[in-house]
Amino acid sequence: MSDWNTRQSLLIRLKDKQDDQSWEDFVKFYKPFIYMIVRKMNFDHHDAEELVQQVTLKAWRSLPDFNYAPDKGRFRSWLSRMSHNTALDVIKSRQRYTNRLEKYKNVDHFQELSDPEIDKMADEEWQTYITNLAWKNVAPEFSDKVKIAFERSLKGDDAEIVAEDLGLTKNAIYVYKKRVRERLTEEVRKLKEELE
Repeated sequence: MSDWNTRQSLLIRLKDKQDDQSWEDFVKFYKPFIYMIVRKMNFDHHDAEELVQQVTLKAWRSLPDFNYAPDKGRFRSWLSRMSHNTALDVIKSRQRYTNRLEKYKNVDHFQELSDPEIDKMADEEWQTYITNLAWKNVAPEFSDKVKIAFERSLKGDDAEIVAEDLGLTKNAIYVYKKRVRERLTEEVRKLKEELE
């Protein structure tokens, strides 16, 4: 993440459609987030991948004219609404042109969401995404035993059992957990500052 500028500067750079590096940075970072949003809407992997491509293309078309105004809302909410609307358009299109896709006619499968519901979903998925990205960034800093101890403690495994399994002391498990949690919290805070 250290080679990225803040999201605001990235959004400014994306006004130039010819800036391939900025676009690659955008796709590298936001494509997994868009995928998470679309999957949250009950699309299978294949359909989600197709929708991510459509949302990405819409973003590419829209971002040169996009003016970020933090006081009016978060960028991730804008991107989530675009994802939701694109998904809804695809469903309506499929309903209109084919009867073979009965699963998309089921009201329980996909429901239109209000803006507050989209914002809530976006915030929840964003927190998960940022935490996962932070873990991916800091995990290489720790030994395998430390990572295993931390991950098992998150699952609620008993520290004494984890210590025995890893050939460590119970106290070491607590120390490792605290050390990783502090580093992970620091990385989450950094990512939020860069990307919020």
